Amino acid sequence: MKPLDVTQASVQSNIIELEKVADQTLQSVRVLAQKSERGLDLLESMKFQKVGQDPIEGTELNFIEQLNQTFTTLVSLLAAEDLFNECHDGQADYKTITLNLGTKSGSDLVVKDTAGSVVGLAEVFAAVSAKNNQKLKKDIEKVRLSEPNLTSIFRRVYFITPEETGALTIGSNVIKLGDYELQTLSNGVGVKRLKYPFRSRS
Repeated sequence: MKPLDVTQASVQSNIIELEKVADQTLQSVRVLAQKSERGLDLLESMKFQKVGQDPIEGTELNFIEQLNQTFTTLVSLLAAEDLFNECHDGQADYKTITLNLGTKSGSDLVVKDTAGSVVGLAEVFAAVSAKNNQKLKKDIEKVRLSEPNLTSIFRRVYFITPEETGALTIGSNVIKLGDYELQTLSNGVGVKRLKYPFRSRS
């Protein structure tokens, strides 16, 4: 997937397009299910056949690839939406946010101001739990170390999980996993769980 530059106006349209592509894949999977004589036949088709689509570019994918890319793209767009909402609160003035989707190296989100200067970096993920595979801890460290020459920017980790309770201790920080508010750690990295399931935009 290519990097995607979004503005406040285009975030909504991209989320709507993602939902439409998901609906098209739902119809394809229903047809496959009707044609499959065994459960294994259906799973094989979903694993190997091009029954899905890239959520943004529309290129053919197998179902598993679409599943992973859809939720990476969704959390990226929801994080961008959250950042643009900060502009309304008078905290910042962001012009574009680049979403580095797929396997591209670098930060998942690169935030630029109206002058084109990088003002923030963010990592994003979607998981059953933020504790799985130490994903939250690893992303906090990744964004903290990214672009060390940019000393005056903000750094964030955004994530979505279906159900999350309790807390996670990382160093001297206790992160409330069920909280939807931005939590700033002692190393300056901000952590925020985004609301999910999100309301349909289409």
